Amino acid sequence: LIFTENIKALLAPSSQQGTEVNKIAINRQVSKSGTIVKAVTHSSNIAENPYFLYARGLFRLTNIEDMAILNKKVTRKSIWGWMLFDWAAQPFHTLIMTFVFAPYFTSTVAPDAVTGQSYWGYAVGISGIVIAILSPILGSLADTSGPRKPWIASFSIIGAMCISSLWFMYPGADNSTIAWGLIAFAIGILCFEFSAVFNSAMMPDLVPRSELGKLSGNSWALGYIGGLICLALMLGFMVTNSE
Repeated sequence: LIFTENIKALLAPSSQQGTEVNKIAINRQVSKSGTIVKAVTHSSNIAENPYFLYARGLFRLTNIEDMAILNKKVTRKSIWGWMLFDWAAQPFHTLIMTFVFAPYFTSTVAPDAVTGQSYWGYAVGISGIVIAILSPILGSLADTSGPRKPWIASFSIIGAMCISSLWFMYPGADNSTIAWGLIAFAIGILCFEFSAVFNSAMMPDLVPRSELGKLSGNSWALGYIGGLICLALMLGFMVTNSE
């Protein structure tokens, strides 16, 4: 939620929310998932003001009924659109990180299998450390900032460009090519994981809290189906190509 507040009174701390204040006027513009809600209220008692926001500068709604005002009806199309993110992202994990490109790199691109596994492990491990450090920061940004889709699109585009550059990882590549390929691979991991952070932050806007598990499970299942379909297609291409 992005709040634009014009408060024509000094709001008391939560411990003093029963204090009488004359003509509290809160002009608020709330942006949530592209929906704009405007509310103007007047009350002589903070406790009776349904739009009273406090918490020492961290404004929040204090009435459950008010949340219903902001919770627009989410269409089935929107939910399917959100779940298709996993459908699109899962092939990266299936094809690149696990079943196709990783064995290709360790057995064909690297000087030998042991060295290839070592290089691949370093790339994945360093990426994991960066993800562990930055994901909480980006998660907080996703929860408090505005639209998440531009972040998702930006990370996805950069990640796709990095993964596309793996085309140049030819068999028996020289050290510089291997180094640049591993860097591109590591950046690709970061981009796909960070885009998932912003995508996950959209969940509370789609369904009630009681249905978050169902939504998450369906999304994961859809992602695995997409990954398996891509794996089957890729293995089919590899079988039909003698090279």
